[in-house]
Amino acid sequence: MSNLVKGPLLQAHVLKLLQDKPLYGYAIMATLKKNLKINLNSSTVYPLLYKLEHDGLVISAWSFSCKRQKKIYVLTPRGKAVLVADVLELKMLVAPLLTVGAS
Repeated sequence: MSNLVKGPLLQAHVLKLLQDKPLYGYAIMATLKKNLKINLNSSTVYPLLYKLEHDGLVISAWSFSCKRQKKIYVLTPRGKAVLVADVLELKMLVAPLLTVGAS
């Protein structure tokens, strides 16, 4: 997997997923696999979720509605603001690359 995907781009994707609805870790991994066609394992996703929680971008709570406990992650207002800023920054960084080879 590219370092590009593992860094800020992965954070932006996870925040975007959580903007749409609260999810648990496995559902995040499965959705990223479906949408981005990349396999992420728990040693990549859970440290990121812990960091996002530590930074106040997401909060978590245990759900007991199924047979197994699941830790559900929810985007915070601060997380929404960071997502907007990250997306704007990524657009600015990528825009010049979209013209490569377009001549």
